[in-house]
Amino acid sequence: MTFELRQPEPVYVKGRLVRGGPQMIQLSLDGKRLYVSSSLFSFWDQQFYPELITEGSQLFQIDVDTVNGGMTLNKNFLVDFGDEPNGPVMAHEVRYPGGDCSLISGWSALLAKISCKVLRRHFN
Repeated sequence: MTFELRQPEPVYVKGRLVRGGPQMIQLSLDGKRLYVSSSLFSFWDQQFYPELITEGSQLFQIDVDTVNGGMTLNKNFLVDFGDEPNGPVMAHEVRYPGGDCSLISGWSALLAKISCKVLRRHFN
């Protein structure tokens, strides 16, 4: 069995070439928007995506279809950290001011339960 490997076509968002690759993700509380940054660690970025060092990282939005399933890159949303006044800069991850879905799942939920038990012990 043989396979043909080809470089995928470049992707553009708001007329700009997508740099790097998907790294850190953050899902909105309603589960309808997934935000993806293109920088992980500067040492790795230098090795695998050197253009991020000179041009800055980017943040993208992926629209999640919670009814029918599937995800689509939102071609109208882009934060280009190469445009920063003292840039370019590398953005690693994004946090919502009121929290995101990770606050109600996994380790965060366990830590929240532990914190509540500790607080009850001290204030009851």
